[in-house]
Amino acid sequence: MPNLQKAFASQKIFGVVGASSDPSKFGNIRGEVIENIESCKSVQEFVNIAKQKYNLDSSKVAISIVTPPRITENTIETASALGIKYFWLQPGSEPADFQDLATKFNVNIIGGGPCVLVSSAI
Repeated sequence: MPNLQKAFASQKIFGVVGASSDPSKFGNIRGEVIENIESCKSVQEFVNIAKQKYNLDSSKVAISIVTPPRITENTIETASALGIKYFWLQPGSEPADFQDLATKFNVNIIGGGPCVLVSSAI
């Protein structure tokens, strides 16, 4: 597994933006260190849950994104402002300039490759 994928997987909390709440869907995961951001009203609420429930700051959070590219860009901007540094863009969610976004927001973005679940990174 490449280093950036290892760093993503080593974060304490894994959130998903755009995941289905349907338990029969492949991307619907529940667990002690996994939270579905869609059950929250915002990324900020998700970060607050991470802080309260797991006593972690946002620098220990990684987010997988499964949204259209324009929503992905907004999510990265919002989440990076909250201190989140690791993002895995699922196939089809990547803005064309996602590598430029990594530089612009000083974050680590995995994109243009396999689904995080298919790659077994988590």
